[in-house]
Amino acid sequence: MYPVVEIFGPTIQGEGINMGQRTMFVRLAGCDYRCHWCDTLYALDDPQVTHMKAPLILKKLITLAPHCKTLTLSGGNPCIYDLEPLINELWDATYSIQLETQGSIWQDCLRNVDMINLSPKPPSSGMYKPDLDLDPFLKFPDKAQLKMVILTLEDYQYAQELHQRYPEVPMALQACNELDRDTNGNLLAKYRSLVEIVANDSLMSDGVRVLPQMHVLAWGNKRGV
Repeated sequence: MYPVVEIFGPTIQGEGINMGQRTMFVRLAGCDYRCHWCDTLYALDDPQVTHMKAPLILKKLITLAPHCKTLTLSGGNPCIYDLEPLINELWDATYSIQLETQGSIWQDCLRNVDMINLSPKPPSSGMYKPDLDLDPFLKFPDKAQLKMVILTLEDYQYAQELHQRYPEVPMALQACNELDRDTNGNLLAKYRSLVEIVANDSLMSDGVRVLPQMHVLAWGNKRGV
């Protein structure tokens, strides 16, 4: 049984290198981290959940949109649960599976997902772990991306270090969305500043993307679009 906070879609991915791609979302409750600027606290602190087995999750997805076969599995951190039954169910139903996680818990079944959206937490999160082993998640660069939240100079330096360590893995940088203080104007200013820094940084390759959180800027919410 999985504690499901929400299943919704079809919508489009609002961030990372797959931004704009049509997808369904399954959000599971719970996380092993508590980041200072977490934008999905509603999935962590006493969330309203429906406990569902993998076949029921699949049935709900098909009911919502039988034509959409891309699925984003998110949280919280979905990797705190045994994902093998759910991944197998979705795989058998020919879904393209994208997993969102911070990289704290590896499971061998993750080899069967189509994309790992890996977002290791930087110093400003309060959950920075410099000895975090990301190698299992990034063993196959064509099936992974690094999605880095940037709020401070230390955050940016951490992204630089990861890019130097894993130059073959696509990286997307995004300005941190501080929900209690940011307006769209503030977010755009942060985004422009980040663009300027990366554009003039010789340590970042041309393949590094600086992307907004489209769903926040355009629609003012934390979901897709």
